[in-house]
Amino acid sequence: MSNDFIWPEEKYQQQINPVKQYIDQASKFISVNRGITLDKARNFIVQKLKNKQTNFKDPQITYFERNDNWVRELKQGTLSGYLKSAIDNKEVIVPTFTTYVSPDVEQSLISLFMKRNAGRRGVLKKQAQVEEMRGNKELAYQLNNQQDNAKRNNNSMSGVMAAAGSIFENPTGHNTLTSMTRSMSSISNALNERMIGGNRHYLDSEAALNNMTALISTMDIELVHQAMVKYNLAEPTPDDIVRIVSRSADKYWRDPRHVKYIWDYASKMTGLERAAVAYTQDLYHIRELNPQFMRNFIEDFALWDSSIEIVDPIDFINKIDPLIANYAHQVFITDLRGQDKDRRRWKPELQMKVAQACATIERAIKKYKCLIDAFLVVRTLPCTTAHINHMARESVVLSDTDSTMFAVDDWVIWYFGDLQFSDLAFAVAGSIMFVSTQLIAHGMALLSANMNVARDKLFVLAMKPEFVFPVFAQTPVAKHYFCSVSVKEGGVYKENEYEIKGVHLKSSASPIEIVGAAQDRMRFILDEIQAGRKLDGYAEYKRVADLERKIEESIRKGESVFLKKMFIKTAASYAKGPEESPYRYHTLWNEVFAPSYSSLEEPPYVVLKFPMTTESKSKMAAWIASFEDRGLADRYIRYLQKVQKTEIKTMYIAKDYVEAYGIPKEILRAVDIKRVILDLTVIDRMVLETIGLKPKHETLVSEMGY
Repeated sequence: MSNDFIWPEEKYQQQINPVKQYIDQASKFISVNRGITLDKARNFIVQKLKNKQTNFKDPQITYFERNDNWVRELKQGTLSGYLKSAIDNKEVIVPTFTTYVSPDVEQSLISLFMKRNAGRRGVLKKQAQVEEMRGNKELAYQLNNQQDNAKRNNNSMSGVMAAAGSIFENPTGHNTLTSMTRSMSSISNALNERMIGGNRHYLDSEAALNNMTALISTMDIELVHQAMVKYNLAEPTPDDIVRIVSRSADKYWRDPRHVKYIWDYASKMTGLERAAVAYTQDLYHIRELNPQFMRNFIEDFALWDSSIEIVDPIDFINKIDPLIANYAHQVFITDLRGQDKDRRRWKPELQMKVAQACATIERAIKKYKCLIDAFLVVRTLPCTTAHINHMARESVVLSDTDSTMFAVDDWVIWYFGDLQFSDLAFAVAGSIMFVSTQLIAHGMALLSANMNVARDKLFVLAMKPEFVFPVFAQTPVAKHYFCSVSVKEGGVYKENEYEIKGVHLKSSASPIEIVGAAQDRMRFILDEIQAGRKLDGYAEYKRVADLERKIEESIRKGESVFLKKMFIKTAASYAKGPEESPYRYHTLWNEVFAPSYSSLEEPPYVVLKFPMTTESKSKMAAWIASFEDRGLADRYIRYLQKVQKTEIKTMYIAKDYVEAYGIPKEILRAVDIKRVILDLTVIDRMVLETIGLKPKHETLVSEMGY
């Protein structure tokens, strides 16, 4: 079945002509501002360009080009000439502006390998999901390992291209692959921010004006008129445009003069042009100016019509767009919990319900096709994606090289009045998620067409929906989060799974008692939020304070359970000498402490880490002076002189020794217990900050009175 969110393949054409696009947009800008015809404005711009009376400059560039013998030659020229040559030769142009000959001229063997590997990975991944849903965890684990190996084989090609001496060395290859994935995630992030939250990257007033002009100069005015009339959409006023622009621009700049200029510009536009500025790829502002329409729009997607007659439900579902089927699964999230991914194994009534949901969604797409064509599936993409790393995000909670994760809780709250996790709430959230994934698919096709990829690979670049996270908790540390997972690629888990990401949240250096308890608390928080229960801030603080007191008591008893560990190897195992490697802690013990306590056998062995309060020369001297055992004190002084040190900031003692005999009293007296506690409870403090509770910096929660 066709997808009305995606154009026919022939409509996706390369459109790279900076000079023409400059003329088109500058002409439109002048036409609106001066109140003159578009033709008159165009003639004015063309004459200015011919007479070199504008600031338009065609950049001079230097580049390498391979000749017929594949030898690189240094060339110079203009950017427009470089692009024209590539387009005329039907070359592929990637985001780094490196160009490649068409596959019709020469086929890349590497791309064939990666294509075959990607296909193999796709099969393995689907098999793993089927087995996972059937409860065959061990087989699913094995299949996941196989698909992960296939992924790593493909990913390794990027790195091997950057490796000097490799037979695959291609200095531009790694940059090409990286720039493509980053362009994909940048476009996806910008689309999600604009569509879900009305957030546009207007980093300066020029960006805002340029984007407004691009929208009105590329809009299909007849389609916009049809959509406005058919759906009775409100015509935005100049004040509306200023409010829409300011909502995004206020994050970056505030200048009353520029705001006044934008109002003047909007006031000279037609109502249809203002609609294009306000509504293009922006469901948020369609909602703001047309709340009842948006409510009807969501319900037409989310409310399943049980009266639709379908003869063969499974055949109907299998033939429909997979994105529609995935969304239909979310509509019946409770009924589908733990169901086999093979739909033929479902009960007939469930097959019919999902098929009817698919038909309902497809009917809604047809109903709003005019709106989709006028405002959503358009030729423009969000502006300034090249600077997306500077964007203040609202809807995108996390993004990586090849992914975008976004939140639609604002839409659920708007629809219901509060945050809910009912089946209808998932269906409402799914309607926005569905539109988002469709716009991203269109955006990837536009990107591919502009790169001039082969027509049979036009839809290879894709950002497929993979997970539904009922609750997503983003910590203050980048790429550290924890979340519950209910859906994976259309399969609904019988019980929520949990995902915890980030080295600090899974620190292997911390005792399992600390990490395990913290991760249990993360799961508890996720479950409480989804159950609609409020968290008790005092209880959360007190839990951490009690843990702090427990750690301190354990250390003072000489126990090792809460101390971080390290492995000391033999002296020969280190590249550096014995006094410059961790082996020095073995030497320190045997030379200084062994005569008073007991000597240690040669490494390897596990040691416990003790941060010390002796971080300065004076504190170190005072500590040694306090020793009752003057022989120990003298040995320590001689050791410091030998290694030319004035202080020891950290002590490492063999774990077996501590567990057998405890911590030497001299060391225990100077252990920075507060630092140990702060280091050990970093996970717990991150969890507190994630839920809005912020302990004072370098202050124990127990010191705050809990």
